[in-house]
Amino acid sequence: MAQERPEAGRGVGARKGPWRKPGQRGVTLIDVILILVIVGTLTTLSVPAFRSLSNDLRSAVTETSAFVAQARSQAMSTSSSLRIRVVSDQELLGERNRNCRATGGWEADGRVRLEYREGLRLSGPEVDSVLLCFDSRGVSDANPTFLLTDREGRSREIEVLLGGGVVDRDPGGGE
Repeated sequence: MAQERPEAGRGVGARKGPWRKPGQRGVTLIDVILILVIVGTLTTLSVPAFRSLSNDLRSAVTETSAFVAQARSQAMSTSSSLRIRVVSDQELLGERNRNCRATGGWEADGRVRLEYREGLRLSGPEVDSVLLCFDSRGVSDANPTFLLTDREGRSREIEVLLGGGVVDRDPGGGE
């Protein structure tokens, strides 16, 4: 019995498919269209996931929460009071003293500082005002509410609770 030899053009790398003629090689128009449809579908499905990663407003809420937690932690770990002062509409700074009622002698703590990204603005508290003060037990003397706004006019209302928690009052907003 004679051994069959493969036809010309049917080597190891040749592909078979329902729309190929025997001996045909290369990429067909149907292959290209199919690939474009798959890539387009994957892109359409992934865009919302990547959009949420670059939401500056949501990131600012998270950064504010971490900043307040850090300020509270610093007050408790050093057994002193730490207040959060509004430096500008883009910056918050921690300042340390013996107690929250002190009128002078506040020292800036460079470890407790938050500067919002370009295009984000803090509104509500006045510039150079004290937002809140944590005592050595980690309890705040106030629970301020303020607004963060981005360059596109979207905003999120944030409330800082007496125990140091941060609540986003508009979690669906700013999308």
